[in-house]
Amino acid sequence: MNLKGKDIYIFEVGSEKEAANIEISENGIDWVKAGSISGGKSIIDLDDYYIPTDVIYYYLKITDLRGYCKSKSAGADIDAIAA
Repeated sequence: MNLKGKDIYIFEVGSEKEAANIEISENGIDWVKAGSISGGKSIIDLDDYYIPTDVIYYYLKITDLRGYCKSKSAGADIDAIAA
């Protein structure tokens, strides 16, 4: 739910900082872009993406943005998510 202030905190760890897209959904089928992260500790305010304040979102999807890391184990290493 889009409340006043920051809404989502994502902690990505590992030797490389790796970017990812963030999407949210009410039903797990229809997704709305909620931001992107660039690695490390990221904070998302849903107001920045014009997310309605009267809708409850039950799902969060993280999609790795390939190409930012060329290591053998490339991909965002998500340690924690808080909302």
